[in-house]
Amino acid sequence: MTPSASSSRRRERPTRWCSTPPVRATRSSPAPKWRPPAACRKPVASRQNSTRFAERTKPIQRPFNCGCGTRRSNLHWLRGACLSSMRTCPTSCSMTAPPVPPSVLKLLRLSQKIDGPPDQVTPMNQTETSSPATSRWSALMRLIVAGGLLAILGGYAAYVQVPEGHAAVVTRFGRPIRELQEPGPYWKWPWPIEQARLIDTRTRVFNTPYTATLTRDRRNVVLLSYVAWKVESPLLFLQSVGDADAAAAKLDGMITAAKNTRLGGYDLSALVSTVPQEIKVAEIEAGITQDVRADALEKFGISVEQVGIKRIAYESDNVTAVLAQMRAEREAEAKRLRAMGDREAKAIRDEALVQSEEILREGRLEAGRIRGHAESEAAEIYAQAQRTDPEFYRFWRSLEALKRTLGQNATVILRTDQGIFDLLTTPPEPAASRPATSPESVPAAARTGAETP
Repeated sequence: MTPSASSSRRRERPTRWCSTPPVRATRSSPAPKWRPPAACRKPVASRQNSTRFAERTKPIQRPFNCGCGTRRSNLHWLRGACLSSMRTCPTSCSMTAPPVPPSVLKLLRLSQKIDGPPDQVTPMNQTETSSPATSRWSALMRLIVAGGLLAILGGYAAYVQVPEGHAAVVTRFGRPIRELQEPGPYWKWPWPIEQARLIDTRTRVFNTPYTATLTRDRRNVVLLSYVAWKVESPLLFLQSVGDADAAAAKLDGMITAAKNTRLGGYDLSALVSTVPQEIKVAEIEAGITQDVRADALEKFGISVEQVGIKRIAYESDNVTAVLAQMRAEREAEAKRLRAMGDREAKAIRDEALVQSEEILREGRLEAGRIRGHAESEAAEIYAQAQRTDPEFYRFWRSLEALKRTLGQNATVILRTDQGIFDLLTTPPEPAASRPATSPESVPAAARTGAETP
């Protein structure tokens, strides 16, 4: 079938509602109110009754046939009215659309940006025309908006903010060119020319794995260490290491080598001992830190602040030997403490003995002085009594001598004519018949308190 035959066949199709061409509206003679036939309104009514699309303000495109028989695919259905989209019919039947109400035209302007007077609809296939000044202004505004967006995006891509505790390394086409160590805002060329990589410069701590180390006395110990480090040179760090995981792996190898070297010069007692003076863990840690710090700073730009021993363990074959060594050390310490205690106790006893002898000597001297003073006072009392009543004094002295001689529960057999019994057989003389005595007539023995026979 040829194109001409198909077009003629389409012309022979029966017409529907468009059999009578609509009247073109002008400004001088507006067209009468137009309503489409029932054939045109029927699909609108069915759609309106089913889903209420006719109440919407957005046009709905539905296919329809032109009056000449050509199928037209862009008919706008709006509030129950079907309006042609003003596309030219392929058969050039010169059919035009009916006049559009102003309210409908306003909605069409909002939806399709249609410009023109209220009584005329601009065909959709025609290019909108405007004045040259408006076109230039629109183009200028588009350029300004596009330039502003590009400037904002470029400024955002060129801005670099270095936070506190971080540093940045600027790379140009992947090659590091400079480092930014101070916090604050910086500028660079936008991507892909330059890029900025942030590097954390704060102190970090990680634990090394358990590693077996041999001491000087051939004891195998397992150590768990920790290291505190930070990035000192960001540019060298990025060039040599790259990230924190690679830096931890590098430091682990360096610390293991330094531990083996340092512990090879110490015995096991430098790590574990009951004697505090033998433990040298702090000295070992300082030596390992010193060995690692210089190499890490020179090769990787890393500052090692401290390397420490976190835990000490032993292998199974060394546990018995370690326990025996600890037991022997404790026994030796116990003996040392006992000997020290014995020496201190002996020194304390000797000092107490010396002090007691000194106290006794002073006591004896004081007792002798007191006794001599008491005896002198007693002799003075005896002499005074003898001077007062010599007869009574002799009688009292005789009784004292008899009491000392007989004692307690003593049995003594003597003759009655002995002088000691004169006290029982001969009464004392009266005081009036006794001659008066003076101190000069008192015997010296009586004045000194000596006992008379």
